[in-house]
Amino acid sequence: MKIFSKDFYLLSNDEDVSINNIRSKLLSWMLILSNILGLPIISVAMIEAFKLEQNYAAFIYLGFYLPVFFALILRKKTSYNFTVSLLLFSVYTLGLINIILYGFSGAGLPLFYCLAVLATVFLGLRAGLFTLFGCGFTMLIVAIFMIIGTIAIEVDLMEISREPISWATAILVMMFLGTIMIFGYGIIQHNLLHSLKIVKKQNLELQIASKKQLEQIYNLKKIKEELEIAKEKAEESNQLKTEFIQNMSHEIRTPMNAILGFSNILNKPNLNDEKRENYINIIQNSGNQLMRIIEDILEISELGTKQAKLYENEVCLNEFISEIFTTFKPKTKQKNISFSINNKISEKETVILTDKVKLNKILSTLIENAIKFTNEGKIELGYTILETHHDVSQHQDLQFYVKDTGIGVKPENQNIIFERFSQEQKEISEKVGGLGLGLAIAKENAEFLGGKITLESEKGKGSTFFVTIPFKPSISVSKKTNSYNNLYDNKKFTILIVEDEELNYLYLNTLLEDFDQNLVTLYAENGKDAIEICKKNNEIDVVLMDLKMPVMNGFEATKRIKKIRLDLPIIAQTAYSTVEEKELAMYYGCDDFITKPIEEEILFRMMNKYLVNK
Repeated sequence: MKIFSKDFYLLSNDEDVSINNIRSKLLSWMLILSNILGLPIISVAMIEAFKLEQNYAAFIYLGFYLPVFFALILRKKTSYNFTVSLLLFSVYTLGLINIILYGFSGAGLPLFYCLAVLATVFLGLRAGLFTLFGCGFTMLIVAIFMIIGTIAIEVDLMEISREPISWATAILVMMFLGTIMIFGYGIIQHNLLHSLKIVKKQNLELQIASKKQLEQIYNLKKIKEELEIAKEKAEESNQLKTEFIQNMSHEIRTPMNAILGFSNILNKPNLNDEKRENYINIIQNSGNQLMRIIEDILEISELGTKQAKLYENEVCLNEFISEIFTTFKPKTKQKNISFSINNKISEKETVILTDKVKLNKILSTLIENAIKFTNEGKIELGYTILETHHDVSQHQDLQFYVKDTGIGVKPENQNIIFERFSQEQKEISEKVGGLGLGLAIAKENAEFLGGKITLESEKGKGSTFFVTIPFKPSISVSKKTNSYNNLYDNKKFTILIVEDEELNYLYLNTLLEDFDQNLVTLYAENGKDAIEICKKNNEIDVVLMDLKMPVMNGFEATKRIKKIRLDLPIIAQTAYSTVEEKELAMYYGCDDFITKPIEEEILFRMMNKYLVNK
């Protein structure tokens, strides 16, 4: 039966905490009550014992009452179990002495009942049962001794105390009543604990459900906010597109009106040459304006659908900037604005590889904007080379800037102006015209070139737009020998080619011979041979290191060569071009990275980069 199982009378950890707190408080009150009620009872008992000339019984009462008194005084300084033991010991001994002195007709039997109840309350059902049977066994022993005459009641009690059947009846009644009382208490306690479990479980489930409900409310609120933001963005985007279409209609109609209108006027027979030439210029300018609008629309569409292509060619920066300056100088002169160039690049660095059309589009857009929004002051176009660091690699960037003294841009709007169809102040934009695509196209073209556009501006104090793209110096293939000889004064250089495929070595060797006849190439089939060659030859200027090779790969070989010659440039060359491969090569000590199939122009540029300072 469950009532005899361990789970019935033992508490779980969580129940034990709360029930033991109750038991501790109950124990304190029980000790207080025992001392308040026990003191007069003990006093009366001692007086009665003295009258009956049982002095020893009086002192026994007092001796066994003292533990109850000390248990009350020391309850906060002793453990729970020790205090309970003192209380139970006092009750037991008092009951025992009463049984011995007065038989079952005295206070012994009620004290044993109390002892069983106290044991059950403070120590659990099992302890209560053991205590009850222990008291019954004690009474049995005392009864036997009384029946055989070993123990005699010294007071004049009824003869019934000597009858065995009377003792048996008293013991059985006590056992029966005590068992019913203890089991009744145990069942009540069990039900209370079971109810406590259910309440705790329901409370926990309620907390979990409440937490989930709060999370759902939070998620619904978050979704609602996101939907509202998306709705606002959609409405804003729709508004921007509507304004764009209206602007586009206006921008197209304006030059078209001029073209059609002045074309009709040209048909008049009585026009003099001066007017005719002026009208033709108007038509041509309007046609160019219309063409730029169409180009902007086509370009933004091309960039948006990722259909744009990069066409890198050699560009002489000085000539390129001079062309831009010549184009925009008349416009700045018309507005009485100063226009200047600030060049911080040496003549030998002026030839680069880039997409000239896209770079021209970026700078032209920035200068046009500067002219539009600058009414007085100056505009400055500058360019320089920056040393930059990205992760483990180091390279140079080419930076252009367009600085003006115009109306400026508020800090909160400095990101908005780079979005499509966006303009900071529509009332100003309506006066100067435009579709709101220029800066968006410039930004996307800069990113397409591998760079970015940033802005520094303060409202009313002008703006500075910075365009940063990778610096790719170029050596013209048609002039490479002469340029090399002039640049290096006919110096001789030694290049170590580490390559397990002989055909790849022959290809690289042929390219380097075309680059300059004075170059000397050495060959190593694997990383181990490359290390030995570097140990024996201090004249090596550059190493072209293949990464995937037998015997020893290029990573380990690079690491060991760098321990021998830290300043020796090592260029990794491999068919694998992942970011992880490049970072790993740089981690092991490679100075640069070139991807197979190796293009002639890229190899020449790499050689120039590491031999120019030799």
